[in-house]
Amino acid sequence: MLSSESHSLTSDLLATLSGARYILGSEQRPFPGCTSNFFYNLISPDSKPNRHQSQRNVDIVRYIGADISDLSETIHITDDEKKEIQSEYGHIYKKGAGPVIGLHVGANKVENRWPIPRFCELAEYLRKKYRCHIVVFWGPKEEALGRQFLKQVKVSSDPVEPSTLRRQAIHFSLCDLVICNDTGIMHLCAAVGTRLVAIFGPTDPEYWKPTGKKFMAVRSKDANMENVKIQMVMKAVSKQLASL
Repeated sequence: MLSSESHSLTSDLLATLSGARYILGSEQRPFPGCTSNFFYNLISPDSKPNRHQSQRNVDIVRYIGADISDLSETIHITDDEKKEIQSEYGHIYKKGAGPVIGLHVGANKVENRWPIPRFCELAEYLRKKYRCHIVVFWGPKEEALGRQFLKQVKVSSDPVEPSTLRRQAIHFSLCDLVICNDTGIMHLCAAVGTRLVAIFGPTDPEYWKPTGKKFMAVRSKDANMENVKIQMVMKAVSKQLASL
């Protein structure tokens, strides 16, 4: 069971109930006071915390001789899937009509959310400078965030209501660039290979940002989302769009 940052008792139970002959996991303890993890019969030493989380997960399977050099996240999107979304949202994903930039304004943790007024300001700047299409996304429990953005933004922005993670991944694959908060959705974007600018707060991007040159992180010196200035985000955006 790959668990490098926080221990998952649910994962332990699922592994046990699977009936697998061998269960491999980190030496992290399931409960305070335990001398070992009694759910596992193969215990991998916990790697150093100052390593990227992808490396820490792979460290677990390295214990049994497995390894991988490519740490990139990958989801394969078919041409048919793209065509289906394009037929539904043809006015957005129209070729040759300027770059398509997706803004995902949500995050499960409130402290990981860049303020909505900043996203609005960013959208207005992008629209003016790059004549791009702005597509705005949010999560299933973030309707209020999405509506707040649409109410405050002063430029045309196309909303895409949340559905399945698979459909969200397809939408991301059709964007030229996605800008989002530090949340699981940034890994979904990275997995389809779309260029990404992720805005970080309390979490250190050195250990959590998706690996690869196409994915950039922006963070204030005090690790506070409120203090991430729009100029900092635009600097990263400019670099990404220049690479298209």
